[in-house]
Order: sequence, then C-alpha cells, then structure tokens
Amino acid sequence: MPTVLDMVLSPFSRAEEDAAAIALGSDHAFVRALTRRRSVAFQLVVTAVPIVLGLAGMLRHVSTAPYVLGAALVVEIGVAAALVFVRAAAREHARELVAAGHGLQLRTVLAERRRLTAPRVREQLARSLERHLRDAESWNEILPPFRPPAGVRCIRFAANEARRVASLLRSDTARAEGAAAVERLLTDGVSSPLFSGDVQALKQELVHISGLLAPTAEPADGSAGERIAA
Repeated sequence: MPTVLDMVLSPFSRAEEDAAAIALGSDHAFVRALTRRRSVAFQLVVTAVPIVLGLAGMLRHVSTAPYVLGAALVVEIGVAAALVFVRAAAREHARELVAAGHGLQLRTVLAERRRLTAPRVREQLARSLERHLRDAESWNEILPPFRPPAGVRCIRFAANEARRVASLLRSDTARAEGAAAVERLLTDGVSSPLFSGDVQALKQELVHISGLLAPTAEPADGSAGERIAA
C-alpha cells in the first residue's frame, strides 16, 4: 500500500515511466503520457518559486512584489490546469491497458483497476447504460434539445445485450477489464459503436464486454499473468 509520501512524490519519479517503457516500448501512448505528467509536475514546482518570492516581497513591502506575485499566480494556474489535463490523459491510457487485459503492476494502472472495480463506479456505469437504453426506447417522448446523440437510438435493438452488461456490472465478480470497456463505450464519442448507429457493431461490442465482465473470461491478449514492478 503506497504511503502519502509515495503518492506526493510519484508524479516526479521516473520509476513507473521506465517500467512502462520496458513493458510497452518508449513510444507507447501511456509512456508518453507519464513523461508529460512528470514534466508538468516539475514545472508546477518551478513556477511556485516566484510565488514564494512575491509573497516575501509583499511582506517586505517591495513595490514590484504585487506584479511578480500576480504574474506568477497566472502562470501557476495555467500549469496546474495542464497538470490536470495530463493526469487525466495518463488515466485514460491506463484504462485502455486495463480494457486490453494487461496485468501491469504499475501505480497508475493499479489505481485505475481499483477505481473501475469499485461498486459505486460500476453502478454508475450500469445506470448510464440503462439510461441510454431508456432514452432510445422513449425517444419521441424526449424534447429534441434534451435528446442524446442520434446514434444512441440503435441501442434499443441491442436491449438484451445492454441489460446483460448492466447486470454483470452489478455483480461482485465483475472484472475491471469489462468495466473499462463499458466506460470507453459510454465516453468515446469518436469510435464507440454506441454513438455510431451501427447496430451490429454495438451488439458485438456488448457481447464482447459481457465476456470481459464475466469472472471466467480470459483477457484479450492473454497477458493477465504479466507482472512489471513499479
């Protein structure tokens, strides 16, 4: 179990990044995301120095201190926003690794697995899927401004498969791989068959997800036994 100090220092460490590069290759999107996260975390610390100097100048009543402090705060806010973005990108790539069945023992990937297997998250995913199904089945009763994307209507032709996935998500034995695939289905508006209007593709994906959620399913790439130390 990582300590608080480990969690604080983890964005500045190369250990996870190096282990991921060994397992996946240095050009992998997840590795690049970890590199960007570490770089921006260091920038956040560096840009905090002028803030400290500006505060010290304010206490000493230096005339230029307010300008230094104001400029430093603007930069710090921008870097903090960038850190939020790159952290989210790293988590998204970690989710893709989970969905693919990679058994990487890396901090970010393990954290994503824990999040996806949490009952609250699985229940939210199940409800979101069921909400899309209800919207599709009562499409004409929803005012046009409040309707989801038109492609969602195709889920009404895959109702049995969708309900099966929702039921499996609520099972105590639901696997992180399946939950990751459901979240991708619900959030990836570019490539998700849920929003494409392709009924056959959606059915196939839901059946595939059911297999991932079931406790007897094998990972897509058979790498469940893979172990990489962070």
